[in-house]
Amino acid sequence: MASRLNGTDAWLLGAITETRRGAKPMQLWELVNNADWLNRSIPTFTEARMSLPRLVAAGYLVMARDAQGRLTLKATDAAFDLRDRVRADTLGGVLSEVATLVRREPDIPADDVSNLGASAVLTQAEWDAAVTKNSDWMERQIRRFLPGFRSPGSTSGGRQN
Repeated sequence: MASRLNGTDAWLLGAITETRRGAKPMQLWELVNNADWLNRSIPTFTEARMSLPRLVAAGYLVMARDAQGRLTLKATDAAFDLRDRVRADTLGGVLSEVATLVRREPDIPADDVSNLGASAVLTQAEWDAAVTKNSDWMERQIRRFLPGFRSPGSTSGGRQN
């Protein structure tokens, strides 16, 4: 059964294309960070696990493993071409325009989504580690302005000097 890209797909596509063409593949925590910045929310594991293969099948994303076995994500030229058509200058506008553009794309055959191969499968443990790494990164950034700040769920310990 074929399917059409949806709002979550658009959100993650927007996050993946928050980098520049030719940039090295992003790590999973960078996707979490970009998605959080764009939508002030972090995708759930289920959202990411369902959406990322759909973006691969649509030709917008390449998922691979680096030498350390970490899942990496790279936007394709087609993804950047779509993002270049976005004219909005607000976060909400960017999300809305990307969603409108991806909904105009052709349906994705279900076979394309199911044939990604085991090397590109996202695991719950990887997603949890990426969310934690993003939280720790964000906490370090906040501490630059608010020394002693500690966010709920952070793995970094206390105050760093």
